[in-house]
Amino acid sequence: MKTNIPRAAIHVGKDKKTFSAQVSNEAERRGWDEKRYQLKNAELDKNNHYNFSRNKLNFEVTKGGKIVPLGSNPVPLHKRLQQRFDELGFKPYMDANHPDQISRNSPNCTVGIIFSGDHEVFNRLAFGDQQIDTSDPSADHSHIKLQKPIYDWALDTYRFACRKWGEENVIGFCVHCDETSIHAHVQTIPVWQVKKRGRVGNLYISNENPDVKLSTKEWKALPKEERANYTKTTASKEMVERVSYAKVWGETKEEKPKYLSDLHTDYHKEVGQKYGLERGIPYNELSAEEKRARRHKDKVTLEAERQAKEAVAAALKERQTLSQLNEELREEKDEIVRETKQAKADKMNAEKQLDNVKKFSILATIDKKEITIPLLNIKKPVNEAMNGVSRELSIPIPAMLGQKAWREERIANLNDIIRTLVSEINAERDRQNDKVRDSVNKTYTYYMQKLSNLIEENKTVYAENKALKEENAKVKQRISELDEHAVERVTASKDAVIRSLESELSHQKSEKTSLENENSELRTNYNNLADRWNGLWENPEIKDAWNMVVKRKEREKKEAEYNSRRQKERYDDIHDRLIKEAATKIRAFNSTSRIEFSEDERISIYFGIIAHCLKAKLDPSMESDRTEAVEGIYSNFNLNDSSFRSKCCKNWTIMFASQITVDAETVNSFKATINAMCLSDHYVSLMGSNGAAHTLTHWDGSQVQGLGVQDKKKGMSR
Repeated sequence: MKTNIPRAAIHVGKDKKTFSAQVSNEAERRGWDEKRYQLKNAELDKNNHYNFSRNKLNFEVTKGGKIVPLGSNPVPLHKRLQQRFDELGFKPYMDANHPDQISRNSPNCTVGIIFSGDHEVFNRLAFGDQQIDTSDPSADHSHIKLQKPIYDWALDTYRFACRKWGEENVIGFCVHCDETSIHAHVQTIPVWQVKKRGRVGNLYISNENPDVKLSTKEWKALPKEERANYTKTTASKEMVERVSYAKVWGETKEEKPKYLSDLHTDYHKEVGQKYGLERGIPYNELSAEEKRARRHKDKVTLEAERQAKEAVAAALKERQTLSQLNEELREEKDEIVRETKQAKADKMNAEKQLDNVKKFSILATIDKKEITIPLLNIKKPVNEAMNGVSRELSIPIPAMLGQKAWREERIANLNDIIRTLVSEINAERDRQNDKVRDSVNKTYTYYMQKLSNLIEENKTVYAENKALKEENAKVKQRISELDEHAVERVTASKDAVIRSLESELSHQKSEKTSLENENSELRTNYNNLADRWNGLWENPEIKDAWNMVVKRKEREKKEAEYNSRRQKERYDDIHDRLIKEAATKIRAFNSTSRIEFSEDERISIYFGIIAHCLKAKLDPSMESDRTEAVEGIYSNFNLNDSSFRSKCCKNWTIMFASQITVDAETVNSFKATINAMCLSDHYVSLMGSNGAAHTLTHWDGSQVQGLGVQDKKKGMSR
């Protein structure tokens, strides 16, 4: 089976009852800064890389196929899900024991799908020829720009999802370009058309006018003589939309795999093949080994497998290299033995032939230039090589021990002598070749320069000749056009132009007169309308109505200013109450002998610190700012005391502020609760009977759960 075929990929997530705001923020990258990217890259259980510099490349497709930056939709994804549920009238089953949780037997109502494909294909669609390393999370890709093909793929995939599940049921289409592979997260709601529940009454249709339809009650109210003019019919039930995962994705274990298989096939036909992506291989057609390869592996496992593969490959390569080297040494040893035996026999012949080698020259004459090509002068290196061989062969062979070492040493020395001789011969050959090459190149360059000069001169002459011919042709053409009637034709042409200008001027004058008349008529109409308008304002009723409108607007403006000021006062009052409650708890703790805060004291101090940070424009997520908030609580309410107990109490409070954890979600929840309390029709108090930050007291004395209860271990609200 080929493994290098680019294929499309569709991953259908598990059907769920809902998802949290954290999952929604991750899909839309809301609140993701560089620190958040670093934390995601530090997770070892995920084989993925997040690059902060490519965050700006992420985008999403909204209703109507409009492409916008990711996270620019003012309504978060989890709230869009709830809005669509409200439109469909869908309410999940709630857990009786935990009213804030969804029951386990509540139907699943949302499905997340990931569309992606071959890594190289998608990089080419998104980045084109731009060089990019998606495996390096710290690489700087701020200069990278997305190309048009990735937008086209996203729009085609969005249209496919809308045709499959309905555009109003595709609540999110987020494209991530900041991870290792480009992909699109599609969040859908399975909706099915069903007949409306309830009984269906009869309708009575008029025989004379079919548009007139009466219910049974209305028909019985008619006189008996008129009832015969109506025909009784049975009304059919209307079709309505209902959330149903089973109806869309399959009710049986056979239907769902078929639906998933058809989904891959349809996507390949409509989108995949358009971008050169083949259909994914069905899971049941894979071998056992391929199925294992498709299972998710974390980063640690992948790194271990990679190192193991590299070690095996290196061992095989080293083994192959050693085998090849062993074979070469064996062949080299045999060759040296043969050369050693032959050297003794050829020694005398080589010396005789060497004496016959003489220098001579070959003269070549080209355009009276003489090139000298000397033959190789290798007499000296050959003599030195033969002397070396003689010295090696004259060394006696040991009688018993050391024969192997002697043989290996002789072979190595003879091999060095031969290599030295060959290298000197090659060096001499290269020197002679360089001399010949230089001489030939000089001659070739000399004649090529001459030829190039002749070509340039020829081009210049040809260009001048061509220009003269063109000028001559123009002169002939002008001479042929001139005759005795040329002046008359010019005069006639001038007169025609003058007549045309006079006609155009007359037409412009007539248009000016028409425009002046039209302007006069418009001015008359304007004056009439102005007189009518002024006359209307003489009517006392209109004056009174206008005065009432002006007074109402002034009253609304004053009310808005008052409400805004009152809301600000409530906002400050709530913060002051939280801070005061924290100071009260600290003062009460100071009067005891305990060394740890109670649960109620921890809660009050926790929210008092957050309230002081927000009021003083500090960041509650920073430990230094929380410590500064504690100092502020002590200074504002005169809690400073020189006693040892007071100093310990203050140090315990500062230690408590440094140990708690306040994240962005907690701060946002805190602000939202305070705003809701300020915007409430009935002002909600924090200081009712036995009231606290986590227990709100209404104007009528009833109490409800407030900001939440603090976790002792994590310092968070639950």
